[in-house]
Amino acid sequence: MKMNLITRYISLFGLLLLVQISPAQNMDSIRVKEEKPTLKIIAKYENNSVVLRWGPNTETAWLMGMQYGYKITRGEFNIEGEEAQLIEKKTLTLDPILPYTVEQFEEAYYRDTTNKMMLVAVQTIHGEWGKGKEESLADIFSGADELSNRFIFNLYAADLNGEAAMASGLAFIDKAVEKDKDYMYKITLDAPPGVFPMDTAFLWVNTKHSYHTPRPIAAKGEEREKMVIINLPRNEVNTFFTAFDIERSRDGIHFNKLNDKPFVHALPLQKRLQSNFISYTDSVENYIPYYYRIAAYTPFGEKSPYSDTLFLMGRDKTPAGTAYDIKATYIEGKGAEITWHFDGDYEDLQGFIVKSAKKFTGPYTPIREEVLDKDTFLDYDPNMHKLEPLFYLIETIDTAGNTQASLQTYCEVLDSIAPEKPTGLAGEIDSTGVVKLHWNYNPEEDVIGYQIYFSNSKNNAFTQVTNGPIPALDFSDTISIKTLTRHGYYKITAVDFKFNISEFSDILTITRPDIIPPNPPVFTHYDISETGVLLNWAPSSSNDVDYHLILRKEEQGAWEEVYKSTGGDMHFLDTTPRPGVQYYYKILAIDQSGLSSNFVNILPIKSPKFKLDDGVKNFRYETQASSILLHWESAAQPVHSYLIYRESSDRPLHTIATVTGDTNTYEDKHILPNTEYGYYLKARFKNGEESAFSEKLSVQTKHD
Repeated sequence: MKMNLITRYISLFGLLLLVQISPAQNMDSIRVKEEKPTLKIIAKYENNSVVLRWGPNTETAWLMGMQYGYKITRGEFNIEGEEAQLIEKKTLTLDPILPYTVEQFEEAYYRDTTNKMMLVAVQTIHGEWGKGKEESLADIFSGADELSNRFIFNLYAADLNGEAAMASGLAFIDKAVEKDKDYMYKITLDAPPGVFPMDTAFLWVNTKHSYHTPRPIAAKGEEREKMVIINLPRNEVNTFFTAFDIERSRDGIHFNKLNDKPFVHALPLQKRLQSNFISYTDSVENYIPYYYRIAAYTPFGEKSPYSDTLFLMGRDKTPAGTAYDIKATYIEGKGAEITWHFDGDYEDLQGFIVKSAKKFTGPYTPIREEVLDKDTFLDYDPNMHKLEPLFYLIETIDTAGNTQASLQTYCEVLDSIAPEKPTGLAGEIDSTGVVKLHWNYNPEEDVIGYQIYFSNSKNNAFTQVTNGPIPALDFSDTISIKTLTRHGYYKITAVDFKFNISEFSDILTITRPDIIPPNPPVFTHYDISETGVLLNWAPSSSNDVDYHLILRKEEQGAWEEVYKSTGGDMHFLDTTPRPGVQYYYKILAIDQSGLSSNFVNILPIKSPKFKLDDGVKNFRYETQASSILLHWESAAQPVHSYLIYRESSDRPLHTIATVTGDTNTYEDKHILPNTEYGYYLKARFKNGEESAFSEKLSVQTKHD
């Protein structure tokens, strides 16, 4: 049979020779992942016919299609706006569409023996499973691998050749259509219900406009060392095509095809490995220009018009060599001095580009616009500031413009001189203990900040309150004010970018706000004399006392200040107390913040009358025949009574009578003749006190 000729001519191994797969891919790259069975369908309208092309999406669905075939139904619709009205429904296939039999394949092949895709199709559908002509197919495929490859190559052959698609049962031509009509096609697997569920394919077709084969879109190619790469973006147009022909020309007129078989650039299953381009690599000699154009094959088995022409050539991409032993040193007044050596192709070398960056990882930018001569191995960067050391590298550039970067090096700045000590340290503290410090800027340009130190005593160690140098001229700190320690002390240092530290600034004294009253003073002793009340005390033990204050009040009176001690005295003589009046004394300490101490005790003192009040005035007498009549007048405050005293040579002073306070006379009838008497008068006041004795009133009685 003629089939023997076909089977001798082609094996599954031979199928691989009919397809040019991108070298970067392998057979695993073009396997179809098993998923939900469905049909994919496309169509075109031309020559008053609608050509339908479809394909299953899984190997199993492909096998079911070969076994049961496909049924096609067409509906004609009248579309107005968004509504579609069915006019006619028609089944186009009385019998299911199945692949050709072997005999039909033979007949079709011998009509055109150049159609190699027919050989691929017949082998994938009717070829023996599990072995080939010269070797066992188990060495090439195993189980599912063979099914997967038969499925893939059958779809591939159908895409590249319309007759192979018809022979594979994957195409249909509907010639009974009219122009300017809207049709819906439905393709279903003609399997018994429940045997193999597969989604039905639907497709709208409008016959108003004929189909025009698109042409591939070529992006800008890549020119590399002895190769060029033609890139076609994986856009909506280019992904419509199945395979490509790449052609090359020296003059842009006469082109030769580079690929013997249609070129396929398959996608790997892993999305992270998928390229955005369909790429073809052509090996060439450097600097020989070529013109390139691309034609593509559609799933309808037709060849597209050519793409735009690309003009490409291979170029020298190998750098001349690398600079090494890069050194960078900061020189005051010049900036960075950079030196290097070169070991490479000196003849191909054009020169050097010195680049710098603030970070090791870059980005690196040239320090000058021009390229240094290839005999130059030293350069200066005047823009490098010692406060901002840079990283440097040397980039070689050859005659073709290829560059090669050296290893990076860091420009070290040597500096062991510390800044001057800071000046102008001042500050304030508020009532909550927040301290705000400020100081003058150091004149050195390399000062990166200042460190703050604090202590509660000038003579004790200072503690650093900043974690490191702060790049500011002020600082806020908070210290405790609930302490008896009156003062806090600050000093600062300046730090340069090499962390050289200056001497300490002058110490700043901060006086804490006073919220603690002073300790109270206490009376230690008092004396009462005719001159007044002498008070002695122990002063407050607090060191911020401004003065001591002595207050006095009477029994029902208010407290009044009687003495303010601003020195170191510890006694006070109060000369103003009135005799016999009850007084109370207390002593307080007042500190520099105006806070007052409590008082420990209240000292009650009543001063006696060292000089009694006069009780009477105008004390006089009258002698009677047998008596002496005394007269007087009240000298002061209301008198309760008067006491009358008498003395004589034979009897000392004694009381002879007491009269009421409203009496101003007294007659002494108990007298002797020729006797001298002395009379005294004393008033007893209504407040219970007594007056001093009146002056002596001497009276001489007469002789009998």
